Amino acid sequence: MASGASDTTTCEPINSGYTGTIQITCFFGVLSSNPAGCSPKPCASGSTVDVTLDGVTNTITSGSDISSGFTGVASCTDVNSAWGNDLTLRCTMGVLSADTTACEKACSTSDTVTLTLGTGSADVSPSSTIASGASEFARDCSEINSGFSGTYTLSCTLGALSADLSFCAESGCLATDTVAVTVGETTTNVPAGEALAHAGVGHGRGARSGVEWLRVDGRDGEVGGK
Repeated sequence: MASGASDTTTCEPINSGYTGTIQITCFFGVLSSNPAGCSPKPCASGSTVDVTLDGVTNTITSGSDISSGFTGVASCTDVNSAWGNDLTLRCTMGVLSADTTACEKACSTSDTVTLTLGTGSADVSPSSTIASGASEFARDCSEINSGFSGTYTLSCTLGALSADLSFCAESGCLATDTVAVTVGETTTNVPAGEALAHAGVGHGRGARSGVEWLRVDGRDGEVGGK
């Protein structure tokens, strides 16, 4: 190489994590180099990384270019369908890695929680997958105990199910409801309103318009419409 002349070589043989070219120059028999043309390798679109989440491993593919030192995102669900939120894809000198710290376990239809109302209990599962931090609303309280009415909310927190049963209440008896009464060998279906009237219980007016209530042993029960 003549004095004052220059040539180039690639950066990769010197550091496999870099791309670009290095300029080599000769001045009066002394060689010098300029590596300014070298830069960290990016992770091209289509780069892959194997990610394991809760014992399940899947290959995640980057959907766009990621410069070295920068990040992208992918869905935790793409690794393990029982998990939600996003994982972080990080590029370091052309090598893609994944951070699953932000992934949160969802509650699947196979997960259960035991709920109790009064003397009745039931194992309850979501009707569809519930993401962590989300809820399934308007579940019938009667599926836990047939003697209760109203609805409850089923919630998921990091894979654990819980329920708000505060809107479940014991079911009352309508005046039109009947009970089988046997005296001797004779059985008759007696309407609740008639049975309670013979018992000498008191009447009251409920807060709901047109509904009459009976008080039995200190408790209110709906007995009919007016």
